[in-house]
Amino acid sequence: MPLEEILVQKLESLGPIIWQRAFGWISAHTSDKKFFAGYKIIDENYLHLLLLLSPESFQEAMKSDYFEKFEFGKTWAETEITSEEELDRVWLQVVSAYNFAKLRKQK
Repeated sequence: MPLEEILVQKLESLGPIIWQRAFGWISAHTSDKKFFAGYKIIDENYLHLLLLLSPESFQEAMKSDYFEKFEFGKTWAETEITSEEELDRVWLQVVSAYNFAKLRKQK
């Protein structure tokens, strides 16, 4: 199964997801339209993942070897995923981004 399908299935297991495409990214939003993640398909088994994290989760992500700061946002982190095992390693941060989005106020 292509890595994108695995990622989408895992994201959809968190709850209802609204999908949108913008600026080359496929973005995932909670059911109340709050962005929490996005990805770009580089090829079948290579994805670029972007997460909007809480300040605490962002600090944890920056301490890990898996994430780098995404220049656009204050607590946005990015990583590259080339296998299901790498997706499993960053999955806690993905769940954290989803949970943080559910708590954020809509601007």
